[in-house]
Amino acid sequence: MADNEFRFWEVEPSDFEKIDIQNPPFPPSGVYAFRDKHGKALYVGETKNIVRRYRQHRSGKKWWKDVTTCHFYPCPDPEDRLKLETVMILRMRPRHNRAIRLGLRKDGSVVQLAWLRSMK
Repeated sequence: MADNEFRFWEVEPSDFEKIDIQNPPFPPSGVYAFRDKHGKALYVGETKNIVRRYRQHRSGKKWWKDVTTCHFYPCPDPEDRLKLETVMILRMRPRHNRAIRLGLRKDGSVVQLAWLRSMK
């Protein structure tokens, strides 16, 4: 694979149950998109540990029953993760990301999502 190719892992929810959180088969930090059976993005986020984050979503989100797959894009750099997450949210418009509603102004211009996160 060339350095400029973008690679992601597609993981079924049941596969996450089998992954050792201390030794995952892929780099643990990156950006993920939980998708429904039609391939539509339900939620996009960034994390330092995808297995831990998966388990947090699974146990606390009402929309979790609709998740059929996770696309995970390894990305070790925190700034790059935030940039990729922002681009993915703006392009995919996932149903359950609250930041997307805050990230777009009425005139269509974009508010930087990193700034909005710090306001929580």
